[in-house]
Amino acid sequence: MSSFRTVGFWTKFIVLTLIAYALVSLFNLKQSIDDKRAQVLALAQNVEAQIQCNDELTDAIENRNDAEHRKDIARQQLGLLEPSEKIFYIID
Repeated sequence: MSSFRTVGFWTKFIVLTLIAYALVSLFNLKQSIDDKRAQVLALAQNVEAQIQCNDELTDAIENRNDAEHRKDIARQQLGLLEPSEKIFYIID
């Protein structure tokens, strides 16, 4: 009878050990999935930003010969003005 109790104990021990290992593995797998989801979100944001940049570049290419577009670029990027325009600086 004592050998039956010993086998029962070791069987229970092995089963509990396997269950504990499975739980730890599932927890690690969940962490890995959460990390990958965060990476997917970050990459999706990068893709959206790149799409917006591509759209801006496409618009710039399509309007490269437009005089108004050139004036806007001169004003925004170079700080140039029309001869009749004046800049007013507001100081608080």
